[in-house]
Amino acid sequence: MQKSVQQLHPHGNDLQVANALQFPNFCGQADFCAVFFAQVGGGSVNQVVCTERVLELQQIGNAHLAEQKLSAWLLLQQVLERCLSADLNNVEFCKHPSGKWTCNLCHFSISHSQNVVCVAISNNAVGVDVENLAHFSNKSPIRLLERIATQSEQSVEPTLQNVAELWSKKEAIFKAQGCGSFVPNSICTLQTPTHTFHLQLQGQQHVVSVCGSTPQFFVV
Repeated sequence: MQKSVQQLHPHGNDLQVANALQFPNFCGQADFCAVFFAQVGGGSVNQVVCTERVLELQQIGNAHLAEQKLSAWLLLQQVLERCLSADLNNVEFCKHPSGKWTCNLCHFSISHSQNVVCVAISNNAVGVDVENLAHFSNKSPIRLLERIATQSEQSVEPTLQNVAELWSKKEAIFKAQGCGSFVPNSICTLQTPTHTFHLQLQGQQHVVSVCGSTPQFFVV
């Protein structure tokens, strides 16, 4: 299990690698929010401690999607162990009717895009979303904006980057709220603040949004 991480610091709208350090430990901290990124791959479903999650993973027909979800869950387990000193055998995971997973240690949120996964943990409600900008390259920004924007967001300039940011913010807000179905044009990003940045991961440009407390960022 990896013991160190690279911390990312904001520089304007970008996240850049600052320094390597040990996994942060948030035990006893009154307020924390941290986001961890990792590469897809390198794990086994046998490492998942939650039986219900194992069964869910085994039912995914798309091999790459299954690998993404597995990698994200294993990253979550690693973060809980390293940052909250968790005994994974005593962590109570629960899947709610909405499809949202929770645990008894902290609030958490999971996201993945192509070959990157990320996990956010916090002692307050949190939602995270990461998007590979290449995913939007074959889409019409104008049409996508028309489909996902609320009336008050229609003034957003319809560039690929702006629309990707808007989508990411809406995903993060939806995950932090943790209920209902994801209907992008019903979520107004002007009413709920998010922390949104750009970063290079695996040689590709990504946008990440966090809805919750001010986050710290790390690459595992």
